[in-house]
Amino acid sequence: MFVSTFMGLNCLIYNTRSVIFIQAQETKLTTFFYISELEYMHHNSFPTVSLLPGKSNLLILLVLLLGFSFTQRGYSQTDAPGIPFVTYWSTSDTFEFKITKRVQKWEEEKLVKNDSSTYNGTITVVDSTPDGYLLKWRYTTNLTTDYNIPPKIARRLSKYRIRDIQYRISEVGEFQGVDNWKEIAKVFNAMFDEFMDLLIEESPENRAAVKKVIKPLRATFGSKEGVEIYVLKELQYIHYPFGVEFYEGEEITYQDSYSNMFGGRPIKGNVKLYVDSVDYDDAYCVLIHEMKLDEEDAKKMMEGVAQKLLASRKGSTKKKVVEIINNASIEFSDHNRFEYYYYPGIPLHIDIKRIVNYQMDETKTYQINQVIIDRIN
Repeated sequence: MFVSTFMGLNCLIYNTRSVIFIQAQETKLTTFFYISELEYMHHNSFPTVSLLPGKSNLLILLVLLLGFSFTQRGYSQTDAPGIPFVTYWSTSDTFEFKITKRVQKWEEEKLVKNDSSTYNGTITVVDSTPDGYLLKWRYTTNLTTDYNIPPKIARRLSKYRIRDIQYRISEVGEFQGVDNWKEIAKVFNAMFDEFMDLLIEESPENRAAVKKVIKPLRATFGSKEGVEIYVLKELQYIHYPFGVEFYEGEEITYQDSYSNMFGGRPIKGNVKLYVDSVDYDDAYCVLIHEMKLDEEDAKKMMEGVAQKLLASRKGSTKKKVVEIINNASIEFSDHNRFEYYYYPGIPLHIDIKRIVNYQMDETKTYQINQVIIDRIN
């Protein structure tokens, strides 16, 4: 171990096996990455990034050291032991989870949607190497569950299933990528093709509109990034904390970008990340991730939605546009809880909750989207 200056900060740098640990003395926050990544850093320029599930440790390091604000939450930072999230797994280890998804929606305080689905998924360690792990994710659910497909058509498409997904994580547990993504994309494209045919069969007059809707779906789910981000969200949640060391009493705040639920450019959110509770004897920790939509971005988003809404209506006046914009509002927040045995790196309970409360054109809508992941074995 030695003290050195890294990216302008005084750091403790030490290594074990092929992993380099860097701890910024100013923040006492540690991240991990490989010697091969240090070589990459030496020869390449640094991109601008934000902390998101699935990013490499190199990218996380840049955010932790350059893009974050740290505040204390009532615990002396110098006294608090570190809480490193690392996967100490072995070949043939198996972790079984129950995944529950819920969507509830109210309009004018009336419940108009209350959907839920539950299925089991299993992670099996296929291989372990000094560079990381090869894992298999097996789950049983048909692909129509999460995509608001009408029940009649969903029954016709229920034959499309993905059972085994092979993916890789780093030595410390970060999600790195899916090996068989092309196989998964092929299944989705076949499903969307049949979905399109069924919709056209029911409404031949809407052929052009249906094709226009299906085309971007095929493009998204036919790419590696689309499969990893939109199809395998559960895996992103499970591996989210790994590769970073946290400290009790320290709150990390930063700004992130999120998909615009109405279409258009991404919107900014203000994020807080902190340790809610920890039991050092049992190596058990509860990590909280909270996000609230940036107010200025929210206002701009709703103005854009109002403009599109009125553009689709004939005879709308400028006065009406201003009225709808002035009455439009949105509150958008995430409340996420991660309960883990941080040693040896076992997720116990994950609760991902997004709350959206918005008003547009005199209609008030409140919606809760929730994903709950519980370890059952």
